[in-house]
Amino acid sequence: MSMGRPKIAIVDSNTLVVLGLKQLLQNVMPIMTVESFSSFQEFEKAQVDSYYHYFVSQVIVLEIDNSSRNVSTKPLS
Repeated sequence: MSMGRPKIAIVDSNTLVVLGLKQLLQNVMPIMTVESFSSFQEFEKAQVDSYYHYFVSQVIVLEIDNSSRNVSTKPLS
């Protein structure tokens, strides 16, 4: 993690939720830099290790979980 301002990420496809949470976080913790992403893939392209904390919507978490379960595997024979 870099020694600059601490960063928090918001990962949500709902623009209004992102704007509201971002405003709330910036008012409560003005020293933090708050960045937003509309998908987990977009978040992964950023330097994930540089974030102190991140908020991810339930919908995106469930999409990640479902995509990991849909991996096809060959039975061992």
